[in-house]
Amino acid sequence: SPKLSEALSSQVLSRISELSPSGLASAAWSAAKLQDHGGIAFDDVLARSRATLRDFPPRDLAGIAWAAASMRAGDEAWPREVEVEAMAKVSELGSMDVVNLAWALAEHGVDSGPFVAKASEEVLRSVACGQLASQDLGRWLWAFAKLNVESSELVDAVARQVEDKAGSFTAQDLSGLLWALSRQTHSIDDALVRTLASELGQRAGELGGQQLAMATAALSRLGGLEASVLQALASAARSNLQHFDPGDVAAVVWSVAQSGLEDVPLMEAISSQVMRRINSFSLHELTSLTSAYASMAMQDHNVLQSIARALCDGMPQMAAQDVSKLSWACSKLMYVDSELTDTLTKACIEHMHEFQPANLANVIWSCAKLSNKSEALIDGLCGRSMGLIEEFNAQNLANTIWSIATLGFTITDKMEAFIEQSVLKISEFGPQSLANTSWAFAKMEQKFDELMAAISGEAQLKVDEFETQNLSNTVWAWATCTVFDLPLLASISAASIQMIDECSPQDLGNTAWAFASVGIRDLPLMQ
Repeated sequence: SPKLSEALSSQVLSRISELSPSGLASAAWSAAKLQDHGGIAFDDVLARSRATLRDFPPRDLAGIAWAAASMRAGDEAWPREVEVEAMAKVSELGSMDVVNLAWALAEHGVDSGPFVAKASEEVLRSVACGQLASQDLGRWLWAFAKLNVESSELVDAVARQVEDKAGSFTAQDLSGLLWALSRQTHSIDDALVRTLASELGQRAGELGGQQLAMATAALSRLGGLEASVLQALASAARSNLQHFDPGDVAAVVWSVAQSGLEDVPLMEAISSQVMRRINSFSLHELTSLTSAYASMAMQDHNVLQSIARALCDGMPQMAAQDVSKLSWACSKLMYVDSELTDTLTKACIEHMHEFQPANLANVIWSCAKLSNKSEALIDGLCGRSMGLIEEFNAQNLANTIWSIATLGFTITDKMEAFIEQSVLKISEFGPQSLANTSWAFAKMEQKFDELMAAISGEAQLKVDEFETQNLSNTVWAWATCTVFDLPLLASISAASIQMIDECSPQDLGNTAWAFASVGIRDLPLMQ
């Protein structure tokens, strides 16, 4: 209520000198949360807080730092003042306090590394002295994972605690702990994962939607998805789905897609909830749902149609990243809806200046898959790509070239930059990218000696990694371009013979035609 917010703000400001640090932190938090709805004048709260910052307890210091960063408030000196106090009180800070303070410092452009390093030292000291409870160990590991800090010592301490008293962890702590472990780059002991997963499976019913999603995604990354645990997580999700908020429903769907979990009753229940509450989902959540359905190749026409209608209405408010992701999802599902396609095309053109290489490659790939030949969109994508061409990775380059060929367009003079970058990055191309790029230039009836020589050399190095379609497409491309490359053809022949039983009729036909076309009699292969 704007009126209530205004009245409360007035009362706070009239008595601001009476507020304790805790009261100031609460007022700052409220101001940050209400910034789009007319709330407390933050500058007054911040000014009062700075005068008494030394008196702020650790939790309140983290709270006001978070609020100021959320509001983009404070001058250049403010984050330094926060950093000084945070360093002085680091031994008293909790895990969430450290995360919020590090985020706030980073948002203000201050290197949070020294602060995070000092916090890490304090935590490890406490671990060495046995001063941290089981739950605290898990929460600190989670905090370090959020801050991208590796700590093998903390992981080892967690392992020791789990061996002794896994039952002392709450279900929520177990979920967060597994997520944190899954973010570690070094190897995690399988026995530790199994113990945690087993304990979590017994208490899956205590988890909320976000925690279920976190646990499922984490176990997928850790490789701890045993059947009994999967069943427990799926059962808990089905039982509590109606109580999950839309964001939790979207998170559960995405985690199921990531894990490869196949549970038809769960997905049917999810689809029912999505249909029933379609207007409660945000545009971002609807996009996430569509992407998850695409990752699972789940063709639920009724759900997709409902999502499409909702997204068409809200498309002007969608972020560029979501527009790109939605384009990819629709093409992955081969979902054709003229209204959605037209609306998406307009949104892509509108957001073109925000697209990065991956977005550009995904959108033009989706155009090719769905035969969307909008010249305004394709021209815009190619033009934007030219400005970012040096940032394209091998996958982006291959997908874009393949898409242009599939759409029936021809590489123009300005698109030669794609060829140049492909040659420079040819070592990063995988088998499919090499095959698709070869096929694309043959489809466009264009031959570029330097690029083809680069593809040939790389393909010979990686020919043992090629699938049958990669092999047949590559040899077909060389024959179509009338390029006689005996070393490449010999390597493709040898690889094809080894995989001949796996070749499709199309692969066999393309390969036979290609060798005949270039005049090579390869009897062992033909036989």
